[in-house]
Amino acid sequence: MLPGAVNLGVTPMELSAMTAQAKYRTACTSWALEGFGVPAVHGYYVIKAIVYLLGFWLCQRRHAGHTGFTKLFLKDMTFRQDAFRRLVLYNLLFEVLGFGCGSGPLTARFLPPHTAWFHFLCPGTIKLPFRMNSRDSRRSLVPWLSTRRTKFDVALFVGYLYSLVRMMLAPQVTAAGCRVVCAFLSALALVDHTVFLASRGEVYGYMAVAFCSRASSLQGAQLIQLGIYFWAAISKLGPWFANVIQVMLSNSPCWPHAFRSLLYRDLQKGDFRASAVAKRLAGLGTSMELAIPLLLPKGGLSSRLGLFLSVSMHTFIFTNFAMGCPQEWNLFTPMAAHHLFIDQANGLDLAKLRDLACRAPLISSFLWFALGVVPTLGSFYPPSNSFLTSMKYYAGNWPTTVWLIKKSAWYRLKSLHTLSDFVPDQCTLLYNAEQSEAAGLKLFAFRALHLPYRRLATLVNVALQGQCLDEYQYMDGEVMAGTVLGYNFGDGYLHGRFMAQAVQDVCNFELGEVLHISIDSCPAHRSEVPWFIRDIIALWNDDSAIAIGKTPLAELVDAQPYEVLG
Repeated sequence: MLPGAVNLGVTPMELSAMTAQAKYRTACTSWALEGFGVPAVHGYYVIKAIVYLLGFWLCQRRHAGHTGFTKLFLKDMTFRQDAFRRLVLYNLLFEVLGFGCGSGPLTARFLPPHTAWFHFLCPGTIKLPFRMNSRDSRRSLVPWLSTRRTKFDVALFVGYLYSLVRMMLAPQVTAAGCRVVCAFLSALALVDHTVFLASRGEVYGYMAVAFCSRASSLQGAQLIQLGIYFWAAISKLGPWFANVIQVMLSNSPCWPHAFRSLLYRDLQKGDFRASAVAKRLAGLGTSMELAIPLLLPKGGLSSRLGLFLSVSMHTFIFTNFAMGCPQEWNLFTPMAAHHLFIDQANGLDLAKLRDLACRAPLISSFLWFALGVVPTLGSFYPPSNSFLTSMKYYAGNWPTTVWLIKKSAWYRLKSLHTLSDFVPDQCTLLYNAEQSEAAGLKLFAFRALHLPYRRLATLVNVALQGQCLDEYQYMDGEVMAGTVLGYNFGDGYLHGRFMAQAVQDVCNFELGEVLHISIDSCPAHRSEVPWFIRDIIALWNDDSAIAIGKTPLAELVDAQPYEVLG
């Protein structure tokens, strides 16, 4: 076994002799006990987080010299206000260049670990304009926008980068400068929505909108922070979050190996259902996240207790390395909670909040829409928007896709303009073909252990229609988006039918060469998970679908992730 290679605990010969169901069970057991199985990669994210903090420190030092961080801890309130605004814009820049969420080896980016910047700056790459139906409509909201990046798209992105860098270098972050940033980001959200999501626009972009007027700066940012916590907690009120705890802690460098089996009912008997320990940890996390937006606005000791819970929760997430690896976001969020509710104010001033509509009516209307209407729509009708704008962070109730690509047609993907090779090719280059299969099975296990996808093995079998799985390359939609778009972050919004059609328009696959399995989120008012299986040449006609159905949550709760039914 090569250093850093993926290990399933069996030899390649033993693996090749297994049935599909036996391979799935082996992979799930390996994930439960070892996670992805390459502990050294966690160090990469620690170094990246240090670079993130160092970069902002150097930026602040430019404006305040050697006394910059002294001012942060003294009574220079104006400096701290400006520093926070600059930190928000710094995060926009850090994220959109591909250095933040969804980067590095734990998101299947090996060579190179950061790719977003290339795609956003390179004409001819695949892009995703905003759609009529937001996620899966075949047409863009603006009819003439294509899914191929143009020089105009690149010019918009360069203008966006310039506006951010200009504010980073300016003596002070101004409302006028923030308006320019928001103008570019708004245009990109329409013509190239991937850039908006890659910027984490639903956090830093919304805050930049609040900074567009001095009248809305503090109360607007407070509303955004409370909205993030509220909707993130609400999205965890379901049976799915316990499985997120299982998958995350099984891959954690900090959760002891001896305790990993305690997260599952009975690993020796192949029972991967959530144990009482996993359920209690999920309940504790949900309770903490619900308490934070209730405590922070109250002021005094209550706000400090809310901050303590915030720091505790984000420290837990940071040190256990969730697979999307939003490490910098987990550093930023407690700092934002402290600045907005303790340093700049004693909780939330309700009188000023009520007056916000008069002082900044346009910004107030935008924030109520973005923080109220959009997440509500995302909860009750998940296809309406991304899980990011729905603020379903870490919930485990996300849409996803799986692509089964015939190995004999794999060469067609070479027609796409990408910076990196697809993950199987990278694994083969770094190690060998056996390692590529092992990595694919680990990705299957990661996906199938989450609650909405517990019938994934059966759906793969239905999609194959009697064909042999060995004839196809199993590809998680996240991995596909990471290469095709240069960005991915746990969101079926990116790699649903719209991206599949964009790939098909370039690659021209034939019937049976690519099978697209789509599993949606469970709506808040339903108790079943919708799924769809389509051939890539017939994505838009449901009558031509291979299969369409819904799986009850009660069935998924008791399902084993490796079972192949029917």
